Amino acid sequence: HPRRYRDACWLGSDTWRRRVVHESDSLLVVDKPHRLPSMAHESNAVEHCGGCAERGLGLPNATLKVTHRLDSSTSGVLVLGKTESAVREFNDSVAKKPGSKEIVKGYVMLVSSDTSVPLGSLTHWMYPGPFGPGAFHGHTLRRSRARLLRSGDGRDELKGGSVRRWKRCE
Repeated sequence: HPRRYRDACWLGSDTWRRRVVHESDSLLVVDKPHRLPSMAHESNAVEHCGGCAERGLGLPNATLKVTHRLDSSTSGVLVLGKTESAVREFNDSVAKKPGSKEIVKGYVMLVSSDTSVPLGSLTHWMYPGPFGPGAFHGHTLRRSRARLLRSGDGRDELKGGSVRRWKRCE
């Protein structure tokens, strides 16, 4: 059974048109709805931002290509290429190299609590993969679920002779 993203995908043509931030011959920039994957998922190759925007805007299938990703649970600006050369050019322009621009993704969250919540930055550690059966101490971590977080100093973890780094996220 595929994971479904009906509420975020099947918005109708008027709503998808309102979500277009910029369009050129080579790029389409959209305001991606939350709870929608940026790209096709192993469980659902149909309901993802590019495919949903294509259907909503009346574009041919497989017109839009992913240039970067936002988490499924995150809404925000997503740049989709209309050609392979546009995707390459976009990725080259933001690649980490001398003189290049850098994409900075900022996240804002709304928190509700009966107690006071301290303001400031939150630092956590994320297991970057691999995922699947036996990938993490004999347990399965699925790509489609929230990532395993841990507090600590982010030191390497040794398992079966291989070292895996936890990714620092701030």
